[in-house]
Order: sequence, then C-alpha cells, then structure tokens
Amino acid sequence: MKQFLTENSRSGRVFLPSLLIAVLAAFLAVSGACNKTDSNENGGLLLSLALTQPQTKPDFVATLRAVTGVTTTAQGSFSANLNATTGELSYTYNWSGLSSDITGVHIHTILGGGVVVGLSSTNTAAASGSNSGTVTLTADQVTALRAGNYYVNVHTANNAAGEISGAITVPL
Repeated sequence: MKQFLTENSRSGRVFLPSLLIAVLAAFLAVSGACNKTDSNENGGLLLSLALTQPQTKPDFVATLRAVTGVTTTAQGSFSANLNATTGELSYTYNWSGLSSDITGVHIHTILGGGVVVGLSSTNTAAASGSNSGTVTLTADQVTALRAGNYYVNVHTANNAAGEISGAITVPL
C-alpha cells in the first residue's frame, strides 16, 4: 500500500492519488459516511467523514394489526431488548387509530393464549400514543420468547379480547 501514498512536504499529510480518493469518496458518499469533499492546494482530494454510532436493532419486534374478527384501522409496533443475564425485558410499544381506551396490554403465549406478563399501559386514553417499561422474565419465559411463542395484545374498551396484536419475533 505504501507505493500508493504520496506526502505533501509542506503539511506532512499523506495523500492517496486522486483516482483512488475519488473511488473512495464515491463509495463513502453512497454509504452515507462522507459528507464533504474538497481539493487541497496540490490538487489532491480531501474527505470529511461523518462517523456516527452504529444503529442497533432491537432483540425482538412485533407489528400490531387488527385481531382476527375485529374491524379497525388501528395499528402499532412493539420492540424490546433482553438482558439475558437478568431476564429483564425493556420494551416500547406504540399504536394509532384505536377505537377506544386501552384496558390492558399483555404478552400472551401463542400456545393457549394465556397472559404471560402485563405491560405498562399508563397512557391509555389516547387513540394514538406509546408506552415503555421493563419486566423481568423467568428463564422458561426467556426460552419461550426466543422460540417465538409469544405475542403482544392491546385490549380496548370496545374490543375486550384485543383490538390489535402481533407475534413477537427476532428481527432479520
């Protein structure tokens, strides 16, 4: 790689030949990492890189749609991160277009439909909104969550069995 580098004797900076820099700049611009290019006094190309924190995706997600047999335009989403050591599940869910106030939000088991754990539902009187919280799962519940055996269900006054729900999955 050394044979591709040239040094500017006045500044002591090392520059790559313009063609290589242009290719690198094009790649970085396409990937969103380069936010500025400039030329120096010797005709070389200088790059300004915008380095950002990598985006982390949640451990689990669910898309919330109308429960079978319910007529609604409501929808929502759920995302969560799991601390595997403690079993603590930190979650956020949001919704829009609910027909009435929320009466409860739970994680249910797909096998039998029973409630596994209740989720925070402090913001219940809004047709649209979000809630966040943390629950602690047992080792067996963590295993079932990872196996895809749970879903989120948002219950409302008009739809006591649930207005919107969605299977909890690991995002791709």
